[in-house]
Amino acid sequence: MSGPEAPLGVYVHIPYCPAVCPYCDFNVAVRSQPPWSDFVAAIANELEQRRPELDGRLQSIYFGGGTPSLAPPETIAAIIDAVRDSLQGDPREVTLEANPGTVTRASLAGYRAAGVNRVSLGWQSTHDHLLVLLGRTHDAAASRAAAIAVREAGFAAMSIDLIFAVPGQSMEDLEVDLDAVLAMSPEHVSLYGLTYHEGTPFFRARARGTVTPVDEATEAAMFTRIAERLTGSAYRHYEVSNFAKPGHEAVHNASYWQGTPYLGLGPGAHSFVRDGWTSGVRWESVRNPERYLAIFKKGRPVGFSPDETTFREQLSAVDLLRERILTGVRLIDGIDLAAQPFASFDLARGAAEAVKRGLARRDGTRLVPTFAGRLQADTLAELVAP
Repeated sequence: MSGPEAPLGVYVHIPYCPAVCPYCDFNVAVRSQPPWSDFVAAIANELEQRRPELDGRLQSIYFGGGTPSLAPPETIAAIIDAVRDSLQGDPREVTLEANPGTVTRASLAGYRAAGVNRVSLGWQSTHDHLLVLLGRTHDAAASRAAAIAVREAGFAAMSIDLIFAVPGQSMEDLEVDLDAVLAMSPEHVSLYGLTYHEGTPFFRARARGTVTPVDEATEAAMFTRIAERLTGSAYRHYEVSNFAKPGHEAVHNASYWQGTPYLGLGPGAHSFVRDGWTSGVRWESVRNPERYLAIFKKGRPVGFSPDETTFREQLSAVDLLRERILTGVRLIDGIDLAAQPFASFDLARGAAEAVKRGLARRDGTRLVPTFAGRLQADTLAELVAP
């Protein structure tokens, strides 16, 4: 819908996990023996059925989950081949999320041979007692071993994920986490404050009082310290939760922040396409893995019925603008008020108020969030939006 030269991303959701973490609200499923051949067939069929919705140049493939590293390399290879053949492109970035304890040097070499060129490791913590609290199935030693294995397998792009503001986590614990990450010198680091999503065990535990969240002041201090340590080690704080060495900013994740169209494949995967900045469509595939396989592996035509999608929504120009503001103010470069879709709306009053409150500054036509503004990105977005 956006033109043959517009960038396009593909997200592949692999829902299978060895266990469900108590803070996780993603679409995950614990299965002792995932049906990989049926899964590949379903992904390939969904891809072909959704292909007419797409128009653009493939720039990235991202395998998320769940635990994509549970899939054998041949499964990942088959999906990459199907995407490349259908969309006729050679993506700059192919990322695989991996959990420590689920990868070896041999499996990682297989993923690299399949076409993966970037691995995102879910460390989450370097403290065993916090990993237990978070419900992780690996220990800190396995995290370090996985990072070493990624390098030994020849990957030049590695990202490490950490969670901070975990109940019981101290500033000293955080320093140890950052020491361990910096010792590995990954090209990219993502750090997320623990969120208590409704419906998760952690949400219920907080409501019962059996889990006490880190207070806001401590969480803010942790965020500030993270930024100090990583920017002081030559990482660019290019998005609120993400840091990268120059040239290693996540290509696929930028799709979400910059409004780039993307196709989601797999149970519970989201897709987003737009026609310029005038209108768009978002949908989510059916979430249950067994239902998804039953519908999509047959090779028959599919559409957007309730059996095939959990929702499909039309987006107006105002919807698209609001989403771009919400994600754009999370970026270190902010938003260009002279570019589309911003230029079609009068945002001057909200932008001026954001500057007045110290949440943003003006740099020519750009509205750039301050550090305080990035700490309050949602508030900043509400101020600017019409």
